[in-house]
Amino acid sequence: MSVTAASKDNSKHRITFTCECVNQHGERVITGTAEVIAPTEKVRRPRTPLPDVFVHHHGAWYRHLIELTAELPPIRTAVVHPVDRNALLGAVEAAREGLIVPILIGPEERIRAVAAAENVDLSPYTIVPTEHSHAVAATAIGLASRREVQAIMKGSLHTDELMPQCSPRSPASPRAGA
Repeated sequence: MSVTAASKDNSKHRITFTCECVNQHGERVITGTAEVIAPTEKVRRPRTPLPDVFVHHHGAWYRHLIELTAELPPIRTAVVHPVDRNALLGAVEAAREGLIVPILIGPEERIRAVAAAENVDLSPYTIVPTEHSHAVAATAIGLASRREVQAIMKGSLHTDELMPQCSPRSPASPRAGA
């Protein structure tokens, strides 16, 4: 963009500017003139404090957390119902990063179908075949209560199907009867 003073009329205190905007290819997209009434006295305004600006790098905190765990061993994690692309690939990526040892819990045929569609080799991972989503949640909570896993990772399961299993009143909860 360029703005150039083209003419000045002292008697009317007006300045005419020619204006031109070009795009990234150097082509003119807007041209025109602007007539401005100039002040007759010097204008003084207090300096306006500018806001602080922070540049956010996408994923920076995530990478920082990963770096903090670099020296820690991966934790055994029950991956609950990894029967869609995001759930399964998230668990596999976390395993490849050395964060978790995934225990895939869900309908085995559906887990394997997603793996086949995404060219994922499931041979390094344990699959606990489970028939339906309620059984998946109960199985994961059971593994956690027996300390066979140290974490639970929610996959393609509605939160309301998993969370009641974690309730202190749920028979599957490690806190039941405590």
